[in-house]
Amino acid sequence: MHPHRICKEGIACTFQDVKNFPELDVFETFLVGAYCKENSKKKASIRAQEMIDFFGLTGKEHVFINKLNMYERKLVAIGAAMASAPKLLLLDELFAGCTPTEVTWLIEILQRLNKEQGVTLFIIEHVLKVIMSICQNVVVLESGKILEIGPPEQIVKSPKVISAYLGEDYDASQC
Repeated sequence: MHPHRICKEGIACTFQDVKNFPELDVFETFLVGAYCKENSKKKASIRAQEMIDFFGLTGKEHVFINKLNMYERKLVAIGAAMASAPKLLLLDELFAGCTPTEVTWLIEILQRLNKEQGVTLFIIEHVLKVIMSICQNVVVLESGKILEIGPPEQIVKSPKVISAYLGEDYDASQC
C-alpha cells in the first residue's frame, strides 16, 4: 500500500533513524500528519497544535527541525505520526541513543498516548526498561523466528530468551 493509504487505515510509524522534514518547522511537520486526518486547513491546524501541546513543544512551533535536539526530534516524529490520529502506532527502536532520563520521559508519554488517546503501540525495542514498563505482551524473535511469546515478566525469565539475548549472567529478579 502507498503510505497515505496506510495512514488512512489508521496506522502510523516512527523510525529508529529520525528523519523529519528538515526544511519544515515543528508546526508544519505536525500539520503534515494532521492533514491525513483532517481535510480543512483550520481543522488540521487545530489538530497539529493539540499534538504540539500534548508533546510539550508549545513555543517551538516555528523552530526548524534541524535546530532541535535529538530528544525533541523524536517527540516531533511521534507527534507528527499521532497528528494523523492512528489506531496503531509502530515504533522502531525509538529509544536508541536516549539518556536514561529521556527514556523515562518517553515511557511516560507513550503510556499517556495509550491511555488517553487509546492508541495501540507496537514497539520494536532493545531497551528492557521500556519493554517492562509499557508492554502487556512481548514477542521475541531470533533469526526471524518466534522464540517466545508472553507477558514481560515471563519473557525475562525464559531460559531461551536469557540465552539468546540477555546473557547467562542476567538476573531476572532485578525486574
